[in-house]
Amino acid sequence: MSMLRIAFELRANSLKLENAPPLVAHRNPNLAHLQSAPEHRVAVASRRKYRKQQLTTVANVIVGLGYRASVYVPQVSPFYQPNMEVWNVAHMEEQVGAAKHFQLALGVGLLSPFMSSENQQWELEVSAVINRVTEEMSLEVPHPRALHVHILSESGFTLGQAQSVCQMYALYETVIDELRFVGDLPSATTHAVESVRRNENLRDLSAEELLSLIGRTSSVSELIQLINPPIDNPVVTTTHLYTISLFQLHFDRIVFNQHPSVLRGNVVANWGHFVSEFVHSSLSPQSVDILRLEPSLDVLFGHIIHADSLKTAFDPRLA
Repeated sequence: MSMLRIAFELRANSLKLENAPPLVAHRNPNLAHLQSAPEHRVAVASRRKYRKQQLTTVANVIVGLGYRASVYVPQVSPFYQPNMEVWNVAHMEEQVGAAKHFQLALGVGLLSPFMSSENQQWELEVSAVINRVTEEMSLEVPHPRALHVHILSESGFTLGQAQSVCQMYALYETVIDELRFVGDLPSATTHAVESVRRNENLRDLSAEELLSLIGRTSSVSELIQLINPPIDNPVVTTTHLYTISLFQLHFDRIVFNQHPSVLRGNVVANWGHFVSEFVHSSLSPQSVDILRLEPSLDVLFGHIIHADSLKTAFDPRLA
């Protein structure tokens, strides 16, 4: 089995850092044309420079802990990716409906480097960075779904491997919903994550039909259409829309979005450990036998998730 690596993406608002002022030519839209094109370009450049200075402050906090970090400025091309060997700090804007709105607090995105899931030192790094940045920059989560875990296969996920992960996840999504999640915001219907098991393609199927349908997909594109059918949602990006997202498979990664937003390092690390073990078990030879069992918490924590620490953290029967 290919080496798996793990990375974390968090979105938050910093109450300590201010957003750059919005670009407004004139409060009267009838006079907006009075700002020339060169003036507009200068204003845009000035705004970007201000934001980069603010985000550099965040990156410096991470560097102060002894880890590499840089400011990431997204490019127009969707194939331009950040350097996943370092912590990336980016500016994040929230969306309301189809339009962006201005907020005083600076939206901060943290994207960790990809770390070997077999080296448990990543848990210490992730916990230390999240806790320190949250404290130093006065971070708060902007909405209930701002935590994302990326699992990368170094040699790429084959169609069969992606099918195996999706089969296991679709069966156990509702069981995972029962876990004792710790979030920083109360549950809300806005920014809700979409269910894979209850999507328009899978909701009326028995477990046997579900496994068969996923297993019969003949291409990655067909699998993506089955697991993540298109939904018109102007608020949430496609990669973060479903509990498990395959839209990054062309970058050799699967994204997990089921855990609610949280900025506590140990909770984030525990969820990453949970996802890593889940994917490992999904790709193991024993997964064929596990899929024959009735999905339950007993099976989840007896055959799929093996670490006692994760049972203590997430099993609702131990509450």
